[in-house]
Amino acid sequence: MNPIESYKEYLKILKNHHYKNYEIDYILQMNKSNDHHFIGYATSKENNDEMVYVKFKDKSMSEVYSIPDWDFNVDGYLLSELEQGYTIDYMSLECHYNTWCSIDEWRDELEHTNGLQNIYRIVRKMLSKIMKNVVMIC
Repeated sequence: MNPIESYKEYLKILKNHHYKNYEIDYILQMNKSNDHHFIGYATSKENNDEMVYVKFKDKSMSEVYSIPDWDFNVDGYLLSELEQGYTIDYMSLECHYNTWCSIDEWRDELEHTNGLQNIYRIVRKMLSKIMKNVVMIC
């Protein structure tokens, strides 16, 4: 499943579970023995304190859980999951910005430093792809 398909599947799951007024923050993917496992987070458009966690596998099963806003943090969720072998399949621009602000603010207290290194690698890889298509004018 490519990122566009996982995004559409995630939207469908949100709608089916009566969370159609939620915006996807990010979707992570892990490949296990030719199976694709996805987890993602979404926030209510009406109340930023309301979040849900969605777990799904190749359109065959899905689970949706509510997350208390006081519980969510970049280190305990995103960086921890990147350490476990997940990769970023999709991340909204707003979430990307907020993630880097949180990393900057809590840099000295982060526990999941391997997850942080993984996100650095992912961003470097994306930037190198983008820069290949940019014409430099000096």
